[in-house]
Amino acid sequence: MDIRSKIRALPQNPGVYQFYDKDGQLLYVGKSINIKKRVASYFASKDLGPKTTRLVENIADVKFIKVFSEFEALMLESDLIRENKPFYNIIAKDDKSPIYIKITKDEIPQITLSRKAEFTKGAWIKGPFPSVKMTKQILKHVRRIFPYCQHKNPKKPCLYVHLGLCPYPYRDEASRESYKHTISRIKLLLSGKLHILQKDLTSQMKVYSQEQEYEKAADIKRKLQYLEYLTMEFRDPKEFLGSPGLVDDYIQKRVDELQKVLDIHEKLNRIECYDISNIQGTNATGSMVVFTNGVADKSQYRRFKVRVIDTPNDFLMMREVLTRRLGAHRFAITYHRKLRSMNFVEKLKK
Repeated sequence: MDIRSKIRALPQNPGVYQFYDKDGQLLYVGKSINIKKRVASYFASKDLGPKTTRLVENIADVKFIKVFSEFEALMLESDLIRENKPFYNIIAKDDKSPIYIKITKDEIPQITLSRKAEFTKGAWIKGPFPSVKMTKQILKHVRRIFPYCQHKNPKKPCLYVHLGLCPYPYRDEASRESYKHTISRIKLLLSGKLHILQKDLTSQMKVYSQEQEYEKAADIKRKLQYLEYLTMEFRDPKEFLGSPGLVDDYIQKRVDELQKVLDIHEKLNRIECYDISNIQGTNATGSMVVFTNGVADKSQYRRFKVRVIDTPNDFLMMREVLTRRLGAHRFAITYHRKLRSMNFVEKLKK
């Protein structure tokens, strides 16, 4: 199979892709929210620059590992680059060395970026990452869940304090201890230890709730929700390396479980989910999302403008949407059968 045929067979999932030369040497590791689209772009564009052009000329094979989320792809890419040191990752676009996330061991730990081969004594290091842009993207996600400090002036709060993205740990001893706890959680997040982190946050949320500190409990709940959104079914990058088919296996397991719950014996290839939204009964719409073989199929998503009902009644609105959907489905089947019949008649005439 030639390289272009392999590209056509790539999945449109988040994950990492790996380019190899004719001798099986790993040339480059990249990540994308859509593996197929990203890899295809290398061969579609003519203005790639000298380094990327040379890379594409040497690509003889492409492999991939699917993951569940973009955040996992970022972390897995980092691990693969660190372990394999592919040539085209090491010679970064700006000819600088790879970038690392460094958490210092100061009284108020600082989270910074570093290119140095030798680090501050006792500092916690994560990386390398192939670009500053990627690393800043990771830290941007982290900061939305766990605000952290990047300044050393105890007398003048920075802009991030006013934006709610820095806890300003210089206030007192209690704020410093709380911040150190936050740093330990950031390390868990960057290390892929999500189950430990979620368990810790859930436990603290329950304590706040029991003590009737509802604002603090709500803040923890928000962190958990964003964490769930960010990582979805997060796995440690090492799990994907040990089992490249982990995503497919997990999806199939979920589909099998659903078939068992619904007592469906035939293979469940397509799942349609519907929801109604409206503004006090007006401007109502119905949304349909589709899963094909357990994977979200966005090309099949549909939206229905509810025409008949203009008062708050989700049941009647759902009835209208489903009636139109099933009517269109029956029409499509009838049309397809007629088309096949016409083709058959034409063949007989010949």
